[in-house]
Amino acid sequence: MKHLWIFVAFGLMAAGCYSPKTISDPNKSDQRTAAVSARTAIFLSDLQQEKDQARAKHLSFVPSASLIEEYQIFQRSGHYYIRGFIEAGSSLDEAKLRNAGISIETKAGNLRTVIADLDAIEQLLHWPNIKSFSIATPLSPLK
Repeated sequence: MKHLWIFVAFGLMAAGCYSPKTISDPNKSDQRTAAVSARTAIFLSDLQQEKDQARAKHLSFVPSASLIEEYQIFQRSGHYYIRGFIEAGSSLDEAKLRNAGISIETKAGNLRTVIADLDAIEQLLHWPNIKSFSIATPLSPLK
């Protein structure tokens, strides 16, 4: 039942929160094929900024405490992950997704909940037959 509510919430958010199908990054020559929610676009910008800072200092990337808290990033086996949703096309090679660091958790029609390695996010956005990606947003009880 919990997953059903998550999918309902995602469906309602997806109706009005997605940017155009193709998003171009001025720093890259390629274009993403998956649409992203506004919150996801902000996350991707924050993530890239932290990765660039680590690279400039010749350090391995480790997300900051604020990034971990804001986006509910978690660590498992030395890698950092984030939960999210994808809208898939007609065919999706789940074995290849798993090999890339993206695990499918729940399926409901063409929607999937996923756990994605932060190092695989850009690859996910270019994946064939993935129409959209949105990071999970925690819901809090009404007061």
